[in-house]
Amino acid sequence: MISRFVLNVVAFIVLILGASTVMAGAVSHEVRLYHDDTFQEEQQKFIPSDTIYVLIDFFDLKKQQYALSIEWIRPDGVLVRNDSYELSPESEPLSKQLYFWMQLHEKGPLSQMLSGSEFSPNVYGDWKVRIYCNGEILSIIGFTMTDTIL
Repeated sequence: MISRFVLNVVAFIVLILGASTVMAGAVSHEVRLYHDDTFQEEQQKFIPSDTIYVLIDFFDLKKQQYALSIEWIRPDGVLVRNDSYELSPESEPLSKQLYFWMQLHEKGPLSQMLSGSEFSPNVYGDWKVRIYCNGEILSIIGFTMTDTIL
């Protein structure tokens, strides 16, 4: 298994480069981020009220079982959400497009009134999304959460 230190170094490099990084060569794929489910305009910066979509295009899949999972990691390293999906192509080669999404929850009315902010300060900064296939890291992609897109 890859050590946590190596994962953090790779994640740091990904955030610096601002691109998706392919870690496992077994599954041919492409990963992109969007702010809506029309998937028209790729994006790397988001505001907390956005819904963030991770679109994964798989190419030339073999006829076998694929266990996919995704982890959404806040800038402070906290795992916020994880999702999974089982994929079983019936024929090969198969191309498949999947998406996962996340939307942050606002603070409650009392917390908003006391802090003057809708979202916790720890949501701002550079996030990372880890994508796994059959227990191995497939890709890590980063995005930035900010007050303004400009």
